[in-house]
Amino acid sequence: MKTGINVGKKKMAVGRWGVIDLTYVDGILRISPTDDMIYELDDLIQFHKYVLSMTKGDRFLVLSDYREHHLDIDRDTLKYAAKNEWLHQTRIAEAVLLKSLPNLLISRFYIRTLKPLTPTKIFRNENTALRWLEMWKDYGSLNKKV
Repeated sequence: MKTGINVGKKKMAVGRWGVIDLTYVDGILRISPTDDMIYELDDLIQFHKYVLSMTKGDRFLVLSDYREHHLDIDRDTLKYAAKNEWLHQTRIAEAVLLKSLPNLLISRFYIRTLKPLTPTKIFRNENTALRWLEMWKDYGSLNKKV
């Protein structure tokens, strides 16, 4: 991760993979890549540290929007994301917005085979995804510090 840049209520995470738009409102972190991405383990760790500085250590819900861009993640990074306790303690639940077949295959492998510690579900519709995340707000104690 090279830097975080404020853009009004939005921030951008800039790394060797490209740029990710981030919005953190009402306990929901919206992640939207601005281009196709290749995401490796080191990137995930640095990105998560940046997110924790943005959320000030509060637990949060995640809405990952990969509808417009392809995400390429290697198997080790997926395993780490699924089973790492540090990541799980900070994220309450994750809704993933998809429409492309390659992203759908990666996400299904992540959910069905790796079985992430953090509840994760795939959606095509943003409103449905947000309603699902809202169900997790009370369960996850959003204001609990990690």
